[in-house]
Amino acid sequence: MFSKKTMKAVDVATVIAAYTPGAPVSVKELSDLLDVSVSYLETILSQLKRHGLVTTTRGPGGGYQLSGDAQGRPGDFSLWDVVQIFESTALDQPKQAGSQPRPMLDAVADDIQLNLKTFCQAQHLTEMATKLSLPPRSKTATVVGSSQFKLKPLPPSSIPQGMNSVFQWATSLGTRSGMLAA
Repeated sequence: MFSKKTMKAVDVATVIAAYTPGAPVSVKELSDLLDVSVSYLETILSQLKRHGLVTTTRGPGGGYQLSGDAQGRPGDFSLWDVVQIFESTALDQPKQAGSQPRPMLDAVADDIQLNLKTFCQAQHLTEMATKLSLPPRSKTATVVGSSQFKLKPLPPSSIPQGMNSVFQWATSLGTRSGMLAA
């Protein structure tokens, strides 16, 4: 009944809802979890962002989170909020002029669409996310502000053995010339 893109968008939104209280979910992490290409995910995520369902955090440790309120709690989005972005339903489309009237079939289709819409509105992403069995997050998923880079320690500084200024050079010449005269 729904397109593959809509089904993937529901998967993406549900995974993001499952991880929203913590660190943002990166596109790479979503790609690995859902076995979808990064470019395909970016098209889905851009539409979810444009409609206000997700927010982004840029930079190292950044990613996507479910949009929320001022206190940081995730928003109460329904399955219908995701579906209506990617699907145009028969309820939203006007009847074409000149089409053959099919009152019985149209009535059944309208009833199915209405029931589907009602069902989707009753399903909330945060409730659906609690039913997921996701693997634990990888160590590369970090909280913003902590470093994900491992830097090598600097080598101990070495004290120069020779002269490092003109004054030291002049002083060393003076002591040598004094030693030569004696």
